Amino acid sequence: MIPGPITLSPGVLAAAAEAPPSHVSGPFITAFGRSLAAMRQIWRAPSDAQPFLLAGSGTLAMEVAVWNTLEPEKRALVVNTGHFSDRLVTMLRRRGVEVLTHTAPLGRTVSATDISEVLQHARTDAVCITHVDTSTGVRVDVAGIAKVAKAAGKLVLVDGVCATGGETLDMADSGVDVYLTASQKAHPDWRCWWPRPMPSPPVSVCVIRRPSGWISSPGRRSWLPMKPESPPISPLPRPRWLTPWMWPFRNCWPFKKAA
Repeated sequence: MIPGPITLSPGVLAAAAEAPPSHVSGPFITAFGRSLAAMRQIWRAPSDAQPFLLAGSGTLAMEVAVWNTLEPEKRALVVNTGHFSDRLVTMLRRRGVEVLTHTAPLGRTVSATDISEVLQHARTDAVCITHVDTSTGVRVDVAGIAKVAKAAGKLVLVDGVCATGGETLDMADSGVDVYLTASQKAHPDWRCWWPRPMPSPPVSVCVIRRPSGWISSPGRRSWLPMKPESPPISPLPRPRWLTPWMWPFRNCWPFKKAA
């Protein structure tokens, strides 16, 4: 398994060569809505989960997740397995979140039992996990840790940038609240229920979240009307920054399979 970038298929390359659609056109709105719906299937997310598509790197997805799910003075436990866990710690502290880390020895993982013991003694509001850390190659048992965290009433945020397409995640079963990734990452693995990566241009970023994880404020709720999944076509604002990447994103294998 490699973290990426990975090779784009001929179909995705051909789609990228097409002229970008208008952000208010019927075909764009339909493709956008179907892509959001397909994301629920790919991550086996619950029916009330809200996907988001952003144009940027995996780091952008991390920032969006942190700033829209945790407020200053909240407390977060970070399961630290490498460099990108450290990056998550930096983002959380920049947000004003008080951070507690549980760090694994280099090259080792952290078990659900380890986190259960930490949560018995630590006051936290969230548990943040790197599914697979690119710097160390360490994979974490997200489902096991998420179930322990949810049993303790914690929000669960998972960085899946390196893992998506190579590792299985069932959001509905595990209870993960926020899962983020980048569309150009990972490599096929037999463990994944759709044995394909997400071979799409690297500026396409996916963030999937459950409503329980979203901060309730008028500014953040205003994002939701911009993400319609069932036309009729309306004059609501559309994400103009996604228009060059909508066709290649829609044509990557997992989305065609799920659609």
